[in-house]
Amino acid sequence: MTGFGSASSIREGVLLHVEIRTVNNKFFKSNFRVPEVLQGLETEIEQRITSYITRGSVTVTLKFSDTSEKAAASINTDALKSYVAQLKSVGDDVTIDVARLLSLPGVLIQDQSDALVTNLKPNVLELIDEACGGVVEMRTTEG
Repeated sequence: MTGFGSASSIREGVLLHVEIRTVNNKFFKSNFRVPEVLQGLETEIEQRITSYITRGSVTVTLKFSDTSEKAAASINTDALKSYVAQLKSVGDDVTIDVARLLSLPGVLIQDQSDALVTNLKPNVLELIDEACGGVVEMRTTEG
């Protein structure tokens, strides 16, 4: 039985969107598309889904966007100084583009701590429940 369910929320500048798609399969098989920072929740998400869905190929897509103040990256000044020094050693005629410097590896540091996952977990699981409800409803309607 095919099915689809989705759910979204925006809380304190954090957008979460969950989509669950299912297609016929004799057994339960799950596939996750989850941002790296939230991959630690995959086991709990799968356990939650199996309480609603026991058969089928299930694809779970979780989208995450943080526009809150906490999402601002920090600049690794040591790495930035190192890049600038290396560029200056090439010669005085080298122009330094700050925007390009910020895109170099290790210059910007994002907070992807366990605290973020812990804070988002209840909301993610709530959205999983809501999306699973949509899947179950669609599967029931389809027969």
